[in-house]
Amino acid sequence: MANIKRPVMEKGIVLSKEFKEKMESFKGSDGQLVPEQPDRYIVTVASSYDCSKENGMTQPQILQYKVDKDIYEKLNYLSKVEVVYELSTSGTNKPISLTPIN
Repeated sequence: MANIKRPVMEKGIVLSKEFKEKMESFKGSDGQLVPEQPDRYIVTVASSYDCSKENGMTQPQILQYKVDKDIYEKLNYLSKVEVVYELSTSGTNKPISLTPIN
């Protein structure tokens, strides 16, 4: 059976924010070189195709989105956002983009 992928756009809310500082490259315990990583701004979002004040969220999808510093600073816990992710029949969904909703 073929793995079918398609983009999905949904409304959601921010559950958490995480900042990971720049990391220098180093050799892992297995001897492989782990490359340098820049600062990373990560936002965890719950989104759903059916999101309303009356019903809450039906079958929420929880994913982590990497965002720019300016977007990261604008968002707070329970901020409303619009997200796009790639839905896959294999069960692994890939975050694509996040946009704050005013």
